[in-house]
Amino acid sequence: MQSFADRRLTSGLGTRFVASVIAGPGAIAVSFALWSCGDPGERNPGAGTEAPARDSLSADPIWAVGSADGPEAEVFSRISGARRLRDGSVVAGVEGFHEIRKFGPDGAHLWSVGRRGAGPGEFARLQLLQGCSEDKVVAYDRSNFRVTEFGQDGERLTVWQLPSAATVPYEVTCAPDGRIIYFAAGQFPSETGIFRWHVPISWISPGMQGARLIRDDVPGPERVLDDDGYWDRPWSRRLVLGGTDRGVWIGTSDDHMLELVGWDGTVLDTLAWSGRDRTVTQADIDQLQDEFTAGDDEEERARFLRESWPGYERVLPSTVPAYSHLLVLADGTLWVGQWDGIMWFPRLPGHPGKRWDVFDASGKRIRQVTIPSHMRLLDAGADWVLVVVRDSLGVEALAVYEVS
Repeated sequence: MQSFADRRLTSGLGTRFVASVIAGPGAIAVSFALWSCGDPGERNPGAGTEAPARDSLSADPIWAVGSADGPEAEVFSRISGARRLRDGSVVAGVEGFHEIRKFGPDGAHLWSVGRRGAGPGEFARLQLLQGCSEDKVVAYDRSNFRVTEFGQDGERLTVWQLPSAATVPYEVTCAPDGRIIYFAAGQFPSETGIFRWHVPISWISPGMQGARLIRDDVPGPERVLDDDGYWDRPWSRRLVLGGTDRGVWIGTSDDHMLELVGWDGTVLDTLAWSGRDRTVTQADIDQLQDEFTAGDDEEERARFLRESWPGYERVLPSTVPAYSHLLVLADGTLWVGQWDGIMWFPRLPGHPGKRWDVFDASGKRIRQVTIPSHMRLLDAGADWVLVVVRDSLGVEALAVYEVS
């Protein structure tokens, strides 16, 4: 019989995906839903109510790479980030293989760099950073807190460390001028229960002796600390960051608002928009229970609801997060990913997927894009999106779909 902690660790194993995808060039076909609702984004609440434009995506990808049994360079494991460059090529970080790989506009493999290890050009927990200058490929190792910059030909340029002696970096992103923006892990409380980290947000560039503080005591992720350790609170609010030439967009997911904060901490701009009522509904609770018990028979579901569910119910918040992800493009466009349920599981078959509200540089919401639940958005442009596609067997592929 599973304990509350056991269920938390294993209940994701039986989840299902919306659709199966044959991973390989030209073989990925899936429908995207783009739809509009609510008011457009606004610099100040109370602005106009013009609905965002409706768009459509290509029925098939215009670029795709990935296979379960193809060439070694096209087999992926835990893609930790990817960018599409101006010439149509794609650079991806493959954490499972400790490699960065580049593919041409035609999908041909151009080069791979990296391997497992702790030395220069080696990685333990690889993350390809988003938002950096297109002239460089910037990777971050989440185990040794090291930044490695590569040229477009795969040549290693610089390697440098983030400060980690007193405050360990927790979430890291990049700005177009090469600055690294991050917030540190918070302190654990002395007693068990629900808590929320309040963290500093800082930036640093190569050659600096120490990081510069942007803002202190910012509400960060929510956690639960119990006798088994700490874990993400269901429907946890998240702190999102997005680098720009002027500063960093910061959002706590407590409301439908982001602030653009300059490198000296000055608030430069504010974006506010309408969104769903954040109050938890019975439908939200039913959906969560269904996600926990996906694949269970009636007896297993009844056992979970009787023995494990009360442990989750005790820590559920009364409101859901306003959003969970942020993607900032080079032209100032913002993609804000709506809250999409518990972070441990994919959504159930039939769920419409994760909606992204897209705002132009003036703050107007110009479209809403729903990415199916078996996909994860990595990069976007004016007329395309780059996604990871995962099939029912867990095989990953990279694909670009056209937006028109």
